[in-house]
Amino acid sequence: MVAVFSFVGDCAPSEALPSWTRAQQTREFIAALEKLWAQEGYDLSPGAAKGQRIIWMKQQADRLDPMLPSPSSVLDRKGELGPHWQ
Repeated sequence: MVAVFSFVGDCAPSEALPSWTRAQQTREFIAALEKLWAQEGYDLSPGAAKGQRIIWMKQQADRLDPMLPSPSSVLDRKGELGPHWQ
């Protein structure tokens, strides 16, 4: 288990585990929702509204996962967005 958590950085495994668990649970939910929407015939291609929603949800799950680099966010660019963001 020590090798697995070596990617967490300065974070102790006991601190990383809840976030990793939440990310995994979120991914399970996304997979179930994606399956349901596919069964209902929704367009899940990346250009479709529901496809974009799935992509966004997966990015949010990745943000929760301490073992993955966080995808970029508008919050990462708040200095570029004007004084009301500072």
